[in-house]
Formats: sequence, structure tokens, C-alpha cells
Amino acid sequence: MSRIEDREKWDALHAARPLDEHPVPCRLLSEWDRLLPASGDALDLACGAGGNALLLAGRGLRVTACDLSSAATRRVRERALRDGQTLEIVTGDGAAALQSASRYDVIVTSRFLDRCLMPLIVRALRPKGLLYYQTFTVDTPPGRGPRNPLYKLKRRELIRTFGAFDVQVLFYSEENGEACLIARKS
Repeated sequence: MSRIEDREKWDALHAARPLDEHPVPCRLLSEWDRLLPASGDALDLACGAGGNALLLAGRGLRVTACDLSSAATRRVRERALRDGQTLEIVTGDGAAALQSASRYDVIVTSRFLDRCLMPLIVRALRPKGLLYYQTFTVDTPPGRGPRNPLYKLKRRELIRTFGAFDVQVLFYSEENGEACLIARKS
């Protein structure tokens, strides 16, 4: 699927969501939010409905919410304004938000996989910055997650990939068809 087809697909899905739907953060961020710094810069990469971005902003972080879908980023902007939160919104692929080295104290990626961005994610973290990464694996039950196997991690792929970078893994699990990783950049 091309980027244009991806954008069209996600625009249609986000435009169809009810306006009053309250986005929820990913389970990994919700369960491990105690690790978040009291201040700093955060990126919600492939922000979707914006649940992660809104949680991060509510915790006092300066948040950039990035998504390929303009319908998604428009909705996130509206929700942030309604909630009295300020977010920087970037519509486009994740590479644009990851161009600056050592820019973010926190990066959250949930249910999104672009293997080419993984080195850029680590590079974009500041020293001691936190990465929260949660996405689908090959063990995802049918009917959940992407159908295309290219968008599913192989078993232990997430920890092997990020374990090769200059990070300390704080938490890792693979269960119920999702891999979850929290790492701190050295």
C-alpha cells in the first residue's frame, strides 16, 4: 500500500469516528506513566486519535502529535483545544518529526510500525529520554490489528532491534499479540 493509500484509509477511518469519542492512551503508557518526567518535550508518533498526546500534555510535557492522517491531526487539535491543552500538530509521515537529534525527552509509538524509523527514534531522544513502544506481532489474533504481515513484528523483534541501540531496556513483554517496550537512552 502506498503512502497516499495509507493516508486515504486512515483519513476515512478517523473521519468516521464520533466527534464526542474520548481517546484513550495505550495500555503501556497508562500502566507506566509514573516513569514520565515532570517536564520536557514529548512526541506521540502516529498519534491516531490522540490519547497518548493528551495524557502527555496533561502531565505537563510539551507535546508534538504527528500522524499521516490529516483527519486524525485535525481531531486531535480540536480535542486539545476543547480540553485547554496546547499541542504542536504535525501532519505527515513520522520522519519529519524525527529529523532533529536529541529533541525529545519522551517518544511514544503505539500500534504503528515503520522499521525504517527505528534508528531515527533513538537518535531523536535526548540522553536519558524514554521510549514507549507498543505494537502488533505475528501472534496477533485474527481480526485484530493489521492484515498485512509487514506491519507486524516477528517474535522478539522489538527487543532485538532496540537492544542493538544505545538504550537500556526497562520493560519488555510480548503477550496477547502485542509487543511492549520501555527503554531509556544512555
